[in-house]
Amino acid sequence: MEKQELGWKFEESKSGDVDGLNNGDIDTFKSNHLLSLAKESAQNSLDAQVDKNQPVLLEFNTFYISQEDFPDIGKFKEIINQQIKFWQITQNDKSAVNFFRDAQEIIYSDKIFCLRISDFNTTGLEGSRDGRDNILSNWWKLVRSKGVSDNDPLKGGSFGIGKHASFACSKIRTAFYSTKDIDGIESYQGVSILASYDTPEGKRTKGKGYYCNQQDFSCIKGALHLDKEFHRTTPGTDIFIMGFVDEHRLKDEIFSSILSSFLLAIYNGNLKFKLNGETIEKNNLGEIIKEYKNSVYADLDYKEIIEDYEILEGNLDVSTYNFSIFEENDVTLKVVLEPGLSRRIGMFRNNGMKIFNKKGIRLSSDFAGVLLLEGDKINEYFRKLENPKHDNWEPDRSNNPKEAEKTINKLFTFLRESLKELENKILPESENIEGIDSLPDEEIEEEGVEPIEGLEFKPLKVRELNIIKKVRPKIKIPVGDGGRGKGKTPITNPGSGLGSSGPGKNKNKNSIIKVIPEKIKIFQDKNGSYNLFFVLTEKSESIKCEVFIGGEQFNESVEIKKASIVTNDGSRDLQFKGNEIELGTIESNSPIHIKFKLMEDDNWALEVNFYDN
Repeated sequence: MEKQELGWKFEESKSGDVDGLNNGDIDTFKSNHLLSLAKESAQNSLDAQVDKNQPVLLEFNTFYISQEDFPDIGKFKEIINQQIKFWQITQNDKSAVNFFRDAQEIIYSDKIFCLRISDFNTTGLEGSRDGRDNILSNWWKLVRSKGVSDNDPLKGGSFGIGKHASFACSKIRTAFYSTKDIDGIESYQGVSILASYDTPEGKRTKGKGYYCNQQDFSCIKGALHLDKEFHRTTPGTDIFIMGFVDEHRLKDEIFSSILSSFLLAIYNGNLKFKLNGETIEKNNLGEIIKEYKNSVYADLDYKEIIEDYEILEGNLDVSTYNFSIFEENDVTLKVVLEPGLSRRIGMFRNNGMKIFNKKGIRLSSDFAGVLLLEGDKINEYFRKLENPKHDNWEPDRSNNPKEAEKTINKLFTFLRESLKELENKILPESENIEGIDSLPDEEIEEEGVEPIEGLEFKPLKVRELNIIKKVRPKIKIPVGDGGRGKGKTPITNPGSGLGSSGPGKNKNKNSIIKVIPEKIKIFQDKNGSYNLFFVLTEKSESIKCEVFIGGEQFNESVEIKKASIVTNDGSRDLQFKGNEIELGTIESNSPIHIKFKLMEDDNWALEVNFYDN
């Protein structure tokens, strides 16, 4: 066996150029580093699956190593010390010096906290011994390249910038890669993404260094045994993150990250996950979800995971819709309308990974759902539109951005239309919110407005409040701070005075009086304008109207495009901002007709609140 001279080596910057510590690829994953780490690791492992009839096992295991077990620790200490000396020149930004001082404290500690990420039932990283002659091998793309991707477009990971999630989880920005490929070849190498520094010999380095064969930066033959309790016997890949971020609630964070992104893959039996001996798999998924339901963090961390599982399992009243974009029924939507749901649709790729939650869909009812991209063509198409974090679709990544935007909008239109169709089936056509007296139809006709048949105002079912119903003697009710409190806004029952305000732009309602009209009706006419009719039994000097989409639990704000008040003499434009219309003085016992349009052209079931200063 040929002799290998091993150690840490940073390539010389012969031009004298300097690489700073700031690294956009690493910073991309800092905001949610554990979620990114779990997501990137799982999709890369799923891409390398060998036996499609068995799940990929992805294992996370934390452990400590002593200083003497850190490869070439003496040289690494010297590098960190030289970094501090080099970057002390900075006057205003001490972030680099502070980072390296923190790194110095870690590597001089008796024990260094690490994380091992290992996968099984995978091919491992082929091409580790090919060197620079095979720049598209999986080894070269993961360990020795930046921004290089040549994956099958149906696969999730690409070894582009996603691999930098590991460095975002390292306090010393250092990781080791080790593999045993399907041909039994074992190799490993260390990577450290730091900054430039000047060596004691006066040579300037680049910011990226390797633990490698000193002659040519090549990988090291054999297996790496940093985790003494682990020895690989089957093909796969191991990543050792050095100086791992010691996270509070690590189990909860990692488990919820995996379930948030790969619940479908686990549910379908394609992925099995293990953290420090505890396992998430198809067989125990139901028990884990049951634990999440009983957790104090259920509403904060696990709500969407629980909803997705209940939908997949069919424990809710699920409705299924199919749609065709490139192939017949290559899109499947499973959706539920029920009070308290999170008002979003999980968008899943065919490998079982959730790309993102589609939010902002305007609907009166609360809902949740999962959308599955099932055909090869549609997965290939949308895979190319994913951003580096794999959490959104960006039309500009397509060769034809306009076409891509149309395709995305076609999918979102299908979502909206399916939800509205389901809502129309569930909610009765003529159900009115208690406390609202509709204006007679003849009053509308006198105003010269003809409603579109089928677009009458269709309010929501409001959960009953445990309050004795009384006849209101007044039409003005002080609301104090607007009833907003913290978090999302509870639903309002316009006309009852029992709820709180909708999500208007006005943050200070301490001096505002809530006005309750005697009669109110709102509908959309043939021209797409909304027509609001109401009557006050008491004159108001400075009244404003707040428009919103009422939900089963929470209201959703809208944005007004144009507003006017219609009178016998014509119409007069009104001032507006966001979802609030300034009405000014309104006389008593006189039918008022307000016409307005929204920025978004659609048919919403709207609700309104009135306030008087």
